[in-house]
Amino acid sequence: MKFSRISIYHDGDDKKFKILGQFGQKDVHEHLLLSRAKEDINIAYKIVNNNLVKVAIPIVSEERCEGICFYGIECKSTSSEDVEYYISLCNFITIAIKNAIYYSNLKKQKSEIEDLYEKSTYMNERLKDTIEELNKSKAELEKKNQEIERFFYETILCLSKAIEYKDVYTKGHCERVQSIALKIADELSLSEEEKNVLKVACLLHDIGKIGVKEDILNKKGSLEDHEYKEIQKHPLIGYNILKDLEFTDRIKKVVLQHHERVDGRGYPFGLKDEEIDLLAKVVAVADAYDAMTSDRPYRKAFDKQAALSEMKRCAGSQFDTTIVEKLINLVQKGLVMFL
Repeated sequence: MKFSRISIYHDGDDKKFKILGQFGQKDVHEHLLLSRAKEDINIAYKIVNNNLVKVAIPIVSEERCEGICFYGIECKSTSSEDVEYYISLCNFITIAIKNAIYYSNLKKQKSEIEDLYEKSTYMNERLKDTIEELNKSKAELEKKNQEIERFFYETILCLSKAIEYKDVYTKGHCERVQSIALKIADELSLSEEEKNVLKVACLLHDIGKIGVKEDILNKKGSLEDHEYKEIQKHPLIGYNILKDLEFTDRIKKVVLQHHERVDGRGYPFGLKDEEIDLLAKVVAVADAYDAMTSDRPYRKAFDKQAALSEMKRCAGSQFDTTIVEKLINLVQKGLVMFL
């Protein structure tokens, strides 16, 4: 709370006044005026003591008391009319003080607003420049990222092609498995992240066959038990090839599990049902269908109906039933072509 203590001197009856400066010290009268002014901010309080009139007038702004002006008036006449005149004059002075304070505050606020505006304009310009730089960097980063992704995918494709040099009957197999698996993924409403895993895992699912002898891979007759056991090693060999590379763990898991069976009779670990990754189950169905509809060294390709019948027969034992149903629907709609 701010206080202004002003003395006004009346010289005779011609009503000439002059400001004398601070009047006296705070006394009991002033404390009384202060307490009353605080109680009701809409009234000017006065105390008449001999030829001295003391007045307390609140400075009000937006119905809030911003301060109180104290006036000490020495006058020869303390008639009611003169006292009210003095109080009116004090009111005018208080209004002038209030307006001066208000104007000063407005100037200060104006200066602060102008300063803030200048700063915000500067910051906006800087922000605009920064956004432009970020957008440019983002565009360059996206371009680099696309180049890296393309290089990554081409590298994976080269790895998958390496299988074909050992197993001549699997030419194009990995890419066909990828195409079928991604169509099944759409039917299952899998996420983009899961489809990206499938895209790579399908190309690499047979990478472990690099570690299997060519005479076993390309044998035209039935495999001996020991030869079949060698074939069964290829998911684990594939996993070991990939395990130290910067692939996601799920890609490695799909490569490792794509020959597991839902009844637990698959390899290499005999996993079953929910123990097998969903994406590995998708690859298993796509892999088996493409294998059945392709020529192999030990048999000719199945016709479409025979392949679908075999898939139905193995649903619930070797393959996930829902995934087999999705494949059959895709084949019947012509979305998975029979070679």
